[in-house]
Amino acid sequence: MKKIIPILIISMFLISLTSAYAADGDEKWTYTAGGNLRSSPAIATDGTIYIGCMDDYIYAVSPSGAFKWKFETNGDIYSSPSISPDGTIYFGSNDNYIYAVYPSGSLKWKYMTNGAVRSSPAIGADGTVYIGSNDSYLYAMTSDGALKWRYNTGGNIRSSPAIGADGTIYVGSNSDYLYAITPSGALKWRFSTDGGIRSSPAIGADGTIYVGTLTGYFYAIRDAGTSGAEKWNFSTGEGIEASPAIGPDGTVYIGSNDDYLYAIRDNGTSGVEKWKFDTYGDVQTTPAIGPDGILYIGSDGGTMYALDANKNVIWQHATGGNIRSSAAIAKDGTVYFGSNDSKLYALYGSSNWVDRDYDYSMKLYANSNWPKFGQNNFNLHRAITVIQKTLPMKKIMKIIEENQDNE
Repeated sequence: MKKIIPILIISMFLISLTSAYAADGDEKWTYTAGGNLRSSPAIATDGTIYIGCMDDYIYAVSPSGAFKWKFETNGDIYSSPSISPDGTIYFGSNDNYIYAVYPSGSLKWKYMTNGAVRSSPAIGADGTVYIGSNDSYLYAMTSDGALKWRYNTGGNIRSSPAIGADGTIYVGSNSDYLYAITPSGALKWRFSTDGGIRSSPAIGADGTIYVGTLTGYFYAIRDAGTSGAEKWNFSTGEGIEASPAIGPDGTVYIGSNDDYLYAIRDNGTSGVEKWKFDTYGDVQTTPAIGPDGILYIGSDGGTMYALDANKNVIWQHATGGNIRSSAAIAKDGTVYFGSNDSKLYALYGSSNWVDRDYDYSMKLYANSNWPKFGQNNFNLHRAITVIQKTLPMKKIMKIIEENQDNE
């Protein structure tokens, strides 16, 4: 017994020493799933990470990296899960179904479409779930699994819908159009692009819709009510399958299959390149932007990069496969993402943020209207009112209350 006590003390000391000297970008832990992880993680209020896998399962993993449960579908899961305020997890599968799963891992409901569902769900303020299918339809489902309506876009939908501040749903299609659809399922307008759209729209603080096309063009579009008016377009070297993110200063970030991440300044009538960063592989992920302005971006080069707003590399972490899973940042700064080496990664990071409650975490993730894929860690794909940090506290609280009343 006397020999065991010193060994335990030494072990505890080594563990604490390792934790104390863990650097940003180091592995906190990895969890090995049964296939490639192309889905992007969603983080629940209790810290649970949900991610879809190419082995037909969606996984629930604890913040410590422990397996909680997995739910089986009958197809690969490209779709990234979305989490509603009651904790329900929504996602699609290549088995043609839209799924709703309880936080316990049991099935709530499923709804069959006529095509693979690779789009990720958007959840409206009233709980309506919007998701596209390869059968060309955008579906609107109630939280109980009843079909409200569906809209035919004339082409496969792999683009995830985005919901504007007024409830308008924006979604791209392989029909070469961006669609604006009312919450009742009526067409507001459609905007003709030069190619198919797999990119999911991001919505700026002024309502500008940003989206890329498979022919390499990146568009800034204004919702003029009865039409979509082009503000500008920007050409990259290859097709764009990635979705945009928007920084605190309004800089728009978009990845391209030409291996570059682009930083673009919206001047109102033109998109001006601020810089581009070579990732040495197709960029099909969306940057996650922390409250400190750090960008976390992965690519087919297999490396996750942490960049500052001037594209300086703060750190980089290599994985064993392509990265097509967009990162999410936990409140303690941990960076989560999946890789085609079948691992879910948790890396140390310094981009901490304040998690007050479900609504609040939507609004101040990075002082930006759209700082990551899905807009927030619940992947709601829904625009919010940005609260500027320079506002007086009374004004901030008034804006929070108004947003909660609207929801």
